[in-house]
Amino acid sequence: MANKRRLALSVAAALALACARIGAQVAAPPAGPDQEAKSFYFKLDAEGNPVFTQVLSWDADPNALEYRLVIRDSSGAEVLDERTDATQRELHLAPGAYEYRIVTYNILGKADAETDWVGFAVIKAEQPRISESRPATIYMDSLDGRITLVGEKLLAEGIASLVPKNGKPPSLGKTIKNQGDEEIVVIFPDRAYEAGEYSISFQNPGGLSASVADALKIRFQRPVDLLFSVGYSPYIALSDSWFTATWDGVFNPLCADAQLELFFVKQRWGFVGIELGADYRRLEGGEDEASILSEYLLAGANALYKYRFTRRLHGLVRLGGGIAWSRHAFDYSGFAGQTAQSADPFIRAGIALQAFTTFKLYGEIGADWSNIYLVGHDSGGITPRLSVGYQLF
Repeated sequence: MANKRRLALSVAAALALACARIGAQVAAPPAGPDQEAKSFYFKLDAEGNPVFTQVLSWDADPNALEYRLVIRDSSGAEVLDERTDATQRELHLAPGAYEYRIVTYNILGKADAETDWVGFAVIKAEQPRISESRPATIYMDSLDGRITLVGEKLLAEGIASLVPKNGKPPSLGKTIKNQGDEEIVVIFPDRAYEAGEYSISFQNPGGLSASVADALKIRFQRPVDLLFSVGYSPYIALSDSWFTATWDGVFNPLCADAQLELFFVKQRWGFVGIELGADYRRLEGGEDEASILSEYLLAGANALYKYRFTRRLHGLVRLGGGIAWSRHAFDYSGFAGQTAQSADPFIRAGIALQAFTTFKLYGEIGADWSNIYLVGHDSGGITPRLSVGYQLF
């Protein structure tokens, strides 16, 4: 008996040409595992106007002689009451709210079971039109994958598809902004942005769709990326006993940095480039009778490797070195002592995570290890980094 009471609508919708009138679609619970989904369709009448058809279907009962289908509208008035030995019925209902019931008759012609009333809606199927799609070209390494569609009847609940011309399956987009039904902004998954040429289609909830052939070209990538950042980079002295014993603790907060990054090798496996950077460190310590102020300016270059986890989340590894200019000033109970200056080599290695916004701004968090080779001893430590930057190109 359970399968006699398990009824559902299969598929019903409206399809129209660009100049066709508004059609209708049946929205209902999904079909059960034994149900066959029927396609929606339309036919042109004698005057060339489309006549839209919805299809209502239900599970067959091998012991049933026939079925009685009753449909009523939201006011309770019956719009259909008929008996049939089929398990589906084509309908031509106007938009609105409806409910239906199926009564099963056995081989003796007696009513054997009936379903509860099941509600469904016939909704208008709006015909979208696309007059413009922009941009015409997107680079694979672009931070902005948004596509704007301009036209008519572009409903926010609709679905955009990016259709490759090479025959691969289309990718479905997500609506992130709409201005009425005349302009809509969509974005597709990262994996959809592969080099090639694409058509774009847009389907409204009613099943009607519009498409633009050759709407988008995706090129492999720009030749180079150029980025600039500034940040806060406190220094934690660790490796040299002279330094760790001299300063008031190993943490030194008065530090900053600036970096200029250039990536000139850009492939799917990652980007390779160079970085020019400068770090400023101010360290204060010593004792009351003999205090010391040291200032460091580290300038150098790093080799860079970047891996793009997503379009906007990137991992970065840097390795390099340069020259550290230092100045040390001593004070003995208010009497200035001699100052010492030096220029010494240093090496650096670090990792970072970059998170970009649509507008080429990004934040970076990471840490570097560096070692300055001073005369007679080394200065090694960790530099946490918190930076903001902008992609210049």
